[in-house]
Amino acid sequence: MCIRDRSSPKLISDRKTKIQLALLSVILFLGHGASDSLFKHIQQTNLQQVDSQEYIIVLFGVAGLVSIPIVVYRLIKGQSRLNLQTIGAGIAIGIPNYFSIVFLAASLKYFDGTVFYPINNTVILFLMTLIGIVAFKESLNWWKALGLLMALVAVLMLV
Repeated sequence: MCIRDRSSPKLISDRKTKIQLALLSVILFLGHGASDSLFKHIQQTNLQQVDSQEYIIVLFGVAGLVSIPIVVYRLIKGQSRLNLQTIGAGIAIGIPNYFSIVFLAASLKYFDGTVFYPINNTVILFLMTLIGIVAFKESLNWWKALGLLMALVAVLMLV
């Protein structure tokens, strides 16, 4: 497997790092798919009786409570530091994340999930690419452009 370190033009040669990055990719793929499927299932079965806003607030509250012991553990072990910048970044990421879930819940009431999820994820991919180019001065090489084009063609095939 050929994996490249984004911060350096060098190829990653450490076997353990390659395995960790490959495993992270698989976990991300499976986790995102499971999350989308679970959200759609809960939306279809349980949200008829519960207001989606209440459900989302409870969901984020539980996620926050689950993360507290993890953060405390990492602080005690010295693996993380808690400072104003970290808290600000958490809020800056959390607010759009919350509203994206609100948007997702509202959209699934009107659109079929098999079409909406790919469109939603492709739009997110394009926006993150744009943010990466503008804010972080990333380059759009031909591999990335090909990936974006493939995502766009896949969505167009669904519609």
